[in-house]
Amino acid sequence: MYPFQNLTHEIIASAIEVHKSLGPGLLESVYRLCLQLEFAHRKIQYQKELDIPLYYRDQKIERAFRIDFLIENEIVLEVKSSEGILPVHEAQLLTYLKLADKQIGLLINFNVSLLKNGIRRCILTRNKPVYTEFEMRRSDAENVTKDRCPLSECSKLLERSNTLE
Repeated sequence: MYPFQNLTHEIIASAIEVHKSLGPGLLESVYRLCLQLEFAHRKIQYQKELDIPLYYRDQKIERAFRIDFLIENEIVLEVKSSEGILPVHEAQLLTYLKLADKQIGLLINFNVSLLKNGIRRCILTRNKPVYTEFEMRRSDAENVTKDRCPLSECSKLLERSNTLE
């Protein structure tokens, strides 16, 4: 088990509901709007398009980055609608987690026929991220490979969990 697992499940369930209704192939902005409605329906608190500053040489740079959603002030959610999840998308999520000082992030690509194939979870522990496929077992963190993420400390868990199915 990891922090905010129940909330993560609710976010994923919301995304599945949106994907079931709309299917793949639409713009990210459409999925973001529908997720807002789904979150409101489920009474999930969120902030959308949250600006995160960057500090460089003791200078604050306002609006350097923009997170798609910050859920319950704990989980960073990035929405994509692309051919696939690329290493740059995972690096973007990792950057947002570090700058926002959050531990859990979700990256959801809606441009897939089966949504569970478009979901990545990142758990930041002691500044070392672990990337997981949809609903991977946290206990499998010992069985990691280092070839999934462009960052050397990034890992991919191997076995699927059937907790939501």
